[in-house]
Amino acid sequence: MSVQDIPRQFRNLLEYWEDEKTQEVSHQNAQNIAQLKYRHRTGNKAFAVIREKMRVSSEDKEPPTQAQVFIATRQSRKGKELDKETNSAIIKLQDMIENNGQPSSEAFQSIVGKEKPGRMRCHGRTTTITLLKRNEEIKKLKREHADEVAQVRTVV
Repeated sequence: MSVQDIPRQFRNLLEYWEDEKTQEVSHQNAQNIAQLKYRHRTGNKAFAVIREKMRVSSEDKEPPTQAQVFIATRQSRKGKELDKETNSAIIKLQDMIENNGQPSSEAFQSIVGKEKPGRMRCHGRTTTITLLKRNEEIKKLKREHADEVAQVRTVV
């Protein structure tokens, strides 16, 4: 890129920012962001990556629950204070799980509401309830197969 291209590119950028359609899209995006409840603070890092890191770092190597991912992704990484609504939701969720003995899935659902069809919060875009059930069935079949193989080996 030459030095002469910079003023032309900057003018193009200013024209783009002044464009009515661009401003409308920007305004709509700002409104949509303002409506979000409990915004996550992980940037553009995928939930699948976060879930896998949490699974690997756990002692039992089990995948984290939705509640655990929710709490982990809503914490501020830079030490900034959380908004009151998110902070109270995290406190309420932790209280329901730890003190009331409520299962984390029920506690999570009572805080954030029912799942929309074809979506799973704190799992990423492609995960669905059906996919999770299918994966659980596959995992169960693999465990049963491994147990059968182990039994056959002990007999022989």
